[in-house]
Amino acid sequence: HVKDGELVIDGRRPNGDPSDLDVLGNVFVGGPGSGAVAPLLALSNAAKGDIEGNLIIGRDGGGTVGLWGAAVTANPTQLDVVDPVPAGLCAIGREFYGGVSLDDGGLFRCRTIEVGGAPGTTGNGTLTVDGGMVRALDILTVGQVGGGAGLVTMMNNALVATNGTYITPNGAIDGSGTLAVNFFGLLNEGTLSPAINVLYPLTEDPSRSPGRAAAGAATLTVDGALTMGATGRLEIPLAGPLPGEYGGLAVTGAASLDGVLSLEFENHYAPREGDLFTLLDVAQGITGVFAGVEVHGLAPGFEYEITVVNGQVVLDRDEATLVCDFIAR
Repeated sequence: HVKDGELVIDGRRPNGDPSDLDVLGNVFVGGPGSGAVAPLLALSNAAKGDIEGNLIIGRDGGGTVGLWGAAVTANPTQLDVVDPVPAGLCAIGREFYGGVSLDDGGLFRCRTIEVGGAPGTTGNGTLTVDGGMVRALDILTVGQVGGGAGLVTMMNNALVATNGTYITPNGAIDGSGTLAVNFFGLLNEGTLSPAINVLYPLTEDPSRSPGRAAAGAATLTVDGALTMGATGRLEIPLAGPLPGEYGGLAVTGAASLDGVLSLEFENHYAPREGDLFTLLDVAQGITGVFAGVEVHGLAPGFEYEITVVNGQVVLDRDEATLVCDFIAR
């Protein structure tokens, strides 16, 4: 039980074997800490850990776990919480704040991952995947119904692989990367927000002359099926019409739509005649429609009407039409 200070497992031994953390029971990270510094469990520089129970972060106070291996990506810094059955729960933010972060040399494997406090508690949880890989052999739950909020942030080609992912009404997944959800799919009743990955410098030139394209590449891929629940939100940032200047979502399976599409205009950008955005690219067909479309960030007085035509969200004003395209291949 790490209640204060840091427990750091670092590097490799002289014979090349990794430094090890091997625990036959549960591990608890969280306590009073030292001032503003929360207790920390860290593995770094190709170290490996194996917990044969559960990993509970944020039970008796805030706590964090880090997997840092970018300096030696040939040998990942790895923490496994998967055996034996029925152990393998990684609870991030059980009663108090809990966080897990990993870089592009980190590998975090659990049987089940819960981000956010248990029902009846207010602990918030965060999982930040900065180029590494997270694997849930069973279900990843982001946020907890009747409990704390959860946030998963992905960046730099991050991979989160699960047998199923559930974003509750107080959960959110944002950023860029691949979310592989296998046969259970992704159920979103919270917020799904693909990030902007700016490929070109934003300018004040409305013609966007360098490399202007009709549609941008998706910044977040759902490898599997997507179901948008009635309380779900898909928040798309738009800072311009070029690839990388607006968020997008690619779905390799089918998509069932409901909930709200929220268009978040940024960087003083407003749509012009001919702007076309591919916000949702679905490989195996789309059913349903968004129950509502919201527009945020446009200057006061920007008048428009929104319609849905043949699966496209169309924003009309007197001198401009913005088309948000949903492609079903």
